[in-house]
Amino acid sequence: MDQVKKVTLKGRVASQRSTGSGGTWQNRKVNVTLRYRQQWGEWIDGETVALDIDQFTTHDIELSQTMTQGSYEVGLYFLAEDREGTFNSGSVTYDYRDENKIANPYQKTLSPTNSAQTFRHTISIGDPQIGSGWEINRILYFAKVDIRLEVRNLYRYDSKAWGQDKVKGRARVRLPNDRGEYNTYEKTTSNDSFSKEWEVTRFTDISMRWEDVVHKDGNIYPEVEVWAERAGYDGQSQAGSFYEPNYVPTSLAYVHIRDIAATIYYQRAQPVSDAPLNHFYWDTTAYDLGATDVSVADAIIHWTATGE
Repeated sequence: MDQVKKVTLKGRVASQRSTGSGGTWQNRKVNVTLRYRQQWGEWIDGETVALDIDQFTTHDIELSQTMTQGSYEVGLYFLAEDREGTFNSGSVTYDYRDENKIANPYQKTLSPTNSAQTFRHTISIGDPQIGSGWEINRILYFAKVDIRLEVRNLYRYDSKAWGQDKVKGRARVRLPNDRGEYNTYEKTTSNDSFSKEWEVTRFTDISMRWEDVVHKDGNIYPEVEVWAERAGYDGQSQAGSFYEPNYVPTSLAYVHIRDIAATIYYQRAQPVSDAPLNHFYWDTTAYDLGATDVSVADAIIHWTATGE
């Protein structure tokens, strides 16, 4: 620019940089300095504008510099860098995949020969993690279940001298359901009469389905629970009798969980470049004292981005 004494530049500036983690972005700041020099001279710093970039906003800037009248080359120095803090914007794009796993069947028979008993078992397909940035979105479990419950009433005491109270046969199996609760299968003897014969109830081919969006560790919650009542005497002795009744089970609970399978649904955030994107638009130039030989377009002219 020939014979310039004052120059005013107007433009726009923006800067953004992803942290590389989905929709999280680094807060940014820029410094823009107007520089000028006479031919082959050293660059001289003029006015500087410092801006904290508001997320993805393009900010207007204006820089002015008064100089000794003469011929000058005018340029801009642009420094963009991170500032403290991040913000979230936009959705995360994922890749998806699913895998199938099976588990060994499980059987349990509980028929106490003394006190009532409870047994608990966690159905598991093992560790479902596969690494490499894949996280589990949800797991669907499937199984077939067979249950057999047997009960009978026996005597609580081995001698009639102690009374003829009965131990009623009771048995129960509780299976986890899709609501994090239990479906209960149970049986109690149909009357209060003493009997050495078993009353039997079967539940076969129960189809089970569980969906886990909470734990996602390969285990089904809550646990399977099997319970059976205490044992009793299969008869009673009388005074002077040599008969000794047997202390035997009143109850039996059997569960067979088979065809255990799971479909695990994975997702992984697609990689996002953390390279910065800096933009400067030189819109207008104003000057005074009869400048000549001026050629300015709406573009970036004589600017240098440093710091990254």
